[in-house]
Amino acid sequence: EYGAAGAQALQVFESNAGYLTRELAREFMLPYLCQIASGVRARCAERGLEQVPLFCFPKDAEYTIGELEASEFDVVSIEWTCEANELASAYKVKNGALSFQGNLDPCSLHASDDDLRTETARMLSSFPAHCGHIANLGHGIYPDTNPAKVTVFVEAVHAFRRDAVLRIGTRSSALAMVQARHVW
Repeated sequence: EYGAAGAQALQVFESNAGYLTRELAREFMLPYLCQIASGVRARCAERGLEQVPLFCFPKDAEYTIGELEASEFDVVSIEWTCEANELASAYKVKNGALSFQGNLDPCSLHASDDDLRTETARMLSSFPAHCGHIANLGHGIYPDTNPAKVTVFVEAVHAFRRDAVLRIGTRSSALAMVQARHVW
């Protein structure tokens, strides 16, 4: 229904994924996530709606990315505890077609401006240059975060240079999610 209402992207949150073992995730989570993605694609096609980017956030379950790369999801959101270099295998099957969103530690927004810029550059450079990546926090913003720190974060992302296309947004913004179709 969100697609019919004009949503520019859709995200499925699997907040309990990290509580499952690999075996349980393969049996009780992944088939249903894949079914959701396929169902959304089919329903949009049946209604003649534009296909929108599909995001999946399997919290604390980066070990599922290998299986999700074979799904119809376009973007996998990752938390700050997930190391980008651990995701390298996900780029091999889809040849970079699977993009990632994340994964700066939200606590970094409490650091000094210089440390926040350094941590942002470290996070950005940890992703392979050829992968699609939406710079974002690895989870939500804490209530006591100074909003000016978000500006520092966004400016640090914009200042970062690399050959790959890079976009910025927040997980809650439609802008960030729709940009998934513009990354490679």
